[in-house]
Amino acid sequence: ELPRNARPNFKRADRNRDGSISLGEHEAFVKRSREPRQPRPLPEGVQAFRDLSYAGTDNPRQTLDLFLPKDRKKDESLPMIVYIHGGGWKNGSKVSVIGKLAPYLNTGSFAAAAINYRLSEESIWPSQIHDCKAAIRWLKGNAKKYGLDPLRLAVWGNSAGGHLVAMMGVSGDVESLE
Repeated sequence: ELPRNARPNFKRADRNRDGSISLGEHEAFVKRSREPRQPRPLPEGVQAFRDLSYAGTDNPRQTLDLFLPKDRKKDESLPMIVYIHGGGWKNGSKVSVIGKLAPYLNTGSFAAAAINYRLSEESIWPSQIHDCKAAIRWLKGNAKKYGLDPLRLAVWGNSAGGHLVAMMGVSGDVESLE
């Protein structure tokens, strides 16, 4: 009876493995999904700068993690890959994306960033696109400090993050979305 995209969660929610999900199991699953996740271990050879504020606030939803290869030419400016998490606008975090970025970081040829943005329970649209654009401006403004190439930047995301990526791509001249 579950939609296809929810089926992988069934085994994680059905804790007693009886083939059904009780109200208690459902509530526990929802509670676990809202708890902050711990960062995954970094790939060897990658250094992280975590929880960098891109908006000049102390809001953890307005931070990014920047990942740089340890071994690279000192005078080389690296292209950036920026990942925006999904989560239906109401959950998700930059913490869970290192696995998606690791293959690129392992080459030593790219820098990567994962950004948080304010979720819908905290702030309504267009705050989310404002946050994403502020993070990109911060990365470009700090490119020299971290050895990044501000002209070579790719942005990628899934679900709500994919929507934000698409909106960033088509709203450059829309003043209300800046």
